[in-house]
Amino acid sequence: MPRALKSDARNTILKVLAFMQEEKRLKAPLIPFEKLYERVAAAAGVGERFVRQLVKEKKQADATGSKISTPGKKRIRITGKIEIDDFDLGVIRRKVHEFYTIKKEIPTIPKLLNILRQEINFTASRETLRKVLRKIGFRYKKTQSNRKVLIERNDISAWRAGYLQKIKLNECGEKKPVIFLDETYIHSSHTVGRCWQSDNVDGALNPVSKGNRWIIVHAGGEMGFVENALLVFKSNTKSGDYHDEMNNTNFKKWVTEKLLPNLQTETIIVMDNAPYHSICINKCPNTNAKKADMQHWLNEHNVEYNESYTKPQLYELIKRHKPVPQYEIDNLLRDNGHTVLRLPPYHCDLNVIEMIWSSMKRFVAEHNIGKSDAEMPQLIAEAFTKITTAEWQKHCAHVKNIENEYLKKDAYLDEPFIISVGSDSESDSSDSDDELAADASTTTGIPRIQPPNYADDCLMDHNYYYKI
Repeated sequence: MPRALKSDARNTILKVLAFMQEEKRLKAPLIPFEKLYERVAAAAGVGERFVRQLVKEKKQADATGSKISTPGKKRIRITGKIEIDDFDLGVIRRKVHEFYTIKKEIPTIPKLLNILRQEINFTASRETLRKVLRKIGFRYKKTQSNRKVLIERNDISAWRAGYLQKIKLNECGEKKPVIFLDETYIHSSHTVGRCWQSDNVDGALNPVSKGNRWIIVHAGGEMGFVENALLVFKSNTKSGDYHDEMNNTNFKKWVTEKLLPNLQTETIIVMDNAPYHSICINKCPNTNAKKADMQHWLNEHNVEYNESYTKPQLYELIKRHKPVPQYEIDNLLRDNGHTVLRLPPYHCDLNVIEMIWSSMKRFVAEHNIGKSDAEMPQLIAEAFTKITTAEWQKHCAHVKNIENEYLKKDAYLDEPFIISVGSDSESDSSDSDDELAADASTTTGIPRIQPPNYADDCLMDHNYYYKI
């Protein structure tokens, strides 16, 4: 096959060859053209065979009136960043678990990529999928048999196990109502992507600008929405993250004025670990703190230390005596008789209200035709009125099935994969299917997990509990 050259280089070779052929024809017509091919090939740095084939292609192109194509010029390139929403992240996590619990085989990047392309139209590459798996807490580690197995970080697995145990304990015992709360946003231009249209009827029009962003806060459970708990307000921030506008002050005000007055009985409130949900009131000094602040904290907590200790030594003492984090919102809800359960990181598939957001946004998209920005709060409120208690119950049942899948997976992994819990070194961790690579494991920003209480017989009757 001819080597791929740019079109201008190929045209230059043809022009030089034609000129030299004309010169030879005028001066010595009996001299064969082979020497010309040899000279042009040597000058261009290509093979003589390539020059001959190029001349042949040129004659065929002249005869048919076409152009010579450049090999390898047409390529399909995928540009831009692949965006994966939280729901798809939950699907990817469950697919990994299905390999262990249902398929009974080891998941690999090619296997996962093939399934995800079929089921959620995952268009990203292998490397992007590997980054996604790292983002949601997966990594490669050695087992005792030295097989590379894709597993979840131990702290996330333990967090999920503790969360599920408390949920099941409530179902078997007190049976308090479970309320799910969350925040989301929607743009004024949110509309359908496709619709019936013709040359005469345009249908729905997608605006060039996204318009203003409206932030939405709500809560609900199997009994439906918490009455009068809906909060809709316009975001004034210009950043791309609505969390910049929904801060601790606004969230605490919503809890105090909208949520608590409308909770009639003691409930279990499920929330994620957004920064404004997790304002710590007993925060410890971190590695960036001043040495004097570290010493002051140790003195307040009656921890002995040597005056000659350096900051790293002092910080090790702080970590060793660090108390369980206490959050401002948790204490506020607890003082009013409610219990707070925090979702494990990257587990939004356990939050029922995530599916409620999808229903709300679908209704807004279908009815947002010719609506002005000022009409958005009314349209959003109308969308919530269309979501019935039966739909909440359906989504709650779906999440319970997901919880049971996690419980089965945890029970299955409790025996065959024995991992030594300790510091991860470069020799026992990897995130590649092909070879082991260094992987520094960090768990910063995740609250401590306390050992669950196994005194209740309800938990002991099941094989899914998992001691930490």
